[in-house]
Amino acid sequence: MRLALPVAVLVLVTAVDLVTGRATIFYPFLVLAPALAAVRARPLEVVAVGAVALPVRYLLGAYDSVPDPTDSFFQVNTVVFVLAIAISTGVARTRQRREGHLRALTRVAVAAQQAILLPAPERLGGVLTAVRYFALDDHADVGGDLYSAVETPFGVRVLIGDVQGKGMGAVRTAAVALGAFRQAARSVPDLADVGRRIETAVLVDGDPDRFVTALFVEVGTDHLTFAHHGHEPPVLLRSDATVVEIEPPDPGLPLGLTEWAGGERPSTWQVPFGQGDVLLLTTDGVTDNRDEHGRPYPLLDRLPLLLPRRADPGSPTDTVTLLADDLRHHVRRGHFTDDALLLTLARDPGARARRGPPPAGI
Repeated sequence: MRLALPVAVLVLVTAVDLVTGRATIFYPFLVLAPALAAVRARPLEVVAVGAVALPVRYLLGAYDSVPDPTDSFFQVNTVVFVLAIAISTGVARTRQRREGHLRALTRVAVAAQQAILLPAPERLGGVLTAVRYFALDDHADVGGDLYSAVETPFGVRVLIGDVQGKGMGAVRTAAVALGAFRQAARSVPDLADVGRRIETAVLVDGDPDRFVTALFVEVGTDHLTFAHHGHEPPVLLRSDATVVEIEPPDPGLPLGLTEWAGGERPSTWQVPFGQGDVLLLTTDGVTDNRDEHGRPYPLLDRLPLLLPRRADPGSPTDTVTLLADDLRHHVRRGHFTDDALLLTLARDPGARARRGPPPAGI
């Protein structure tokens, strides 16, 4: 496939020259073959294309009754042709070296992000969790989607967020936010104050040009407590199969922007959360990724159609697996242009939420 276009040029130029007869000369256009090969092919493949083009060029010149090869015009043209092959080979070598460097940097960034986003335990303090994370491929930037769940004396606390921008700066800011959350979630009673601690850490230690959209969740005995900071609203899948998008009554600004907007911070609010309910948290990549026709993923429209297919309606794993497969099917021939994160929570019917000193979270 890398050589399809150069080979097509060789065949096309030869065919046109032969069909149009001896009165026309097309062999100079053969120089396009190695030039086009340099765009995708390896250096040796470019040389091979040039090595094939040279004798074809000579044969077409003979067919077109070009003067003797010792003619000065033909010799100059030959030198230019060989020089073009050499330059194309150098371009291919430089391109290949840069592509390798970019792939290495991307692998480092992805590895760093995966080290930050530790695997989610299936059970945590009486809560079941399930996560599906779609990272970008090697040809795209690394984003800053983040999540964490920690068992605390105040209940299981969850953070989901998205750092503005992409690249290593976003990964660094995500690492700062997650580290601050894992520390503050275990020691700060008020969920809103947890957000204040993390914002301070982001402003001090994060990338100065980044902000973080975030949503904090605390799982209580019969309810959920939320603190909103500019993130995608949560979606509650009730045990009766109804879908409720939970709009924050007091929307907050992303972490890192509050201080610049007067320092007003959002208050928390609560929503009932019973046995069999499933909470769905997402990042904006879920709806931003589009199919081959440019249509975004219709999350709220798809949920009522997918929920009846779950083998266990109260299972976070069944829910997130169906959604992930449906999202992947939607994107299909397109490709992911942004990281996408799906996180689901439900009460564990076989356990009660524990209190006291918590184990390590994620």
